[in-house]
Amino acid sequence: MNNLHDELGFPHFNYDPKNVLQITKEDDSVHGMELHKIRKEVDFQKPDWDKVLPQYVNDWILKEYADINELAYK
Repeated sequence: MNNLHDELGFPHFNYDPKNVLQITKEDDSVHGMELHKIRKEVDFQKPDWDKVLPQYVNDWILKEYADINELAYK
């Protein structure tokens, strides 16, 4: 993942693949198999993109997806 972050110009992030938090509601049973185990569910909160992305990218996302953001973060 660090290679991806380097390529995109993002700071590195400490990923823990053995502790994946569930922030979306999904039903993997539609695939007919158990795809992964959820250890803990957390409430989704609006991400602080400005702490991860360059400001111009953050501004573009907020403008481009304003209608979706309003629905997602009510």
